[in-house]
Amino acid sequence: MPPGLDEALDILGMCWRGKGDKKKAQDYLQRAVALSPRDVSHLNNYGVVLAEGGMLPDARKQWQKVLEIEPQNTTAKANLSAFGR
Repeated sequence: MPPGLDEALDILGMCWRGKGDKKKAQDYLQRAVALSPRDVSHLNNYGVVLAEGGMLPDARKQWQKVLEIEPQNTTAKANLSAFGR
């Protein structure tokens, strides 16, 4: 089964992150989150890109949303720990 639009946008966002284009990465991941606001993978990835762009308060909000959805999510916990609560 092909990925949904939100998954495709998430993949594109992470690809642009890998290529060093933080603006495009942020744009694609923001769109993925808008389409699937409860997808913890999208939220975690979006948070990482925001943090790397220096937007730590916004990044923390994404990871906190993850923990509201999945309180035991180890990725969000690790991200919050690494980037400070």
